Amino acid sequence: MKVFWPLTITNEALLQKTKLSSIENEIKLRRWRLTGHFLRMDQSEIPLTALTWSPEGRRKRGRPRLTWRRMMESERDEAGWSSWAEARAAARDRRAWSKRLRALCAPEHEKT
Repeated sequence: MKVFWPLTITNEALLQKTKLSSIENEIKLRRWRLTGHFLRMDQSEIPLTALTWSPEGRRKRGRPRLTWRRMMESERDEAGWSSWAEARAAARDRRAWSKRLRALCAPEHEKT
């Protein structure tokens, strides 16, 4: 790479030179792979129930915490699935699911 100590390089430039994905993209990809595994499970399984379960009662004052379920719902909406049923139908076809995840979690230098 021929970058010695006094010279600096941004993280984005380094990732682009090495053609690696950022840690955020890697985490997102692994999270969606696990979610795909959950979506292919039987309806009665606990992990699948955790995706759709909504607790009853009132929350504390202030800004609501970002929960895993809410984060996944916002990413699901960004991916183009309006419901978990749509995502579940997409997850049934493993090859198409894998391709969609690679496109969804692709590094920035590959998206252009």
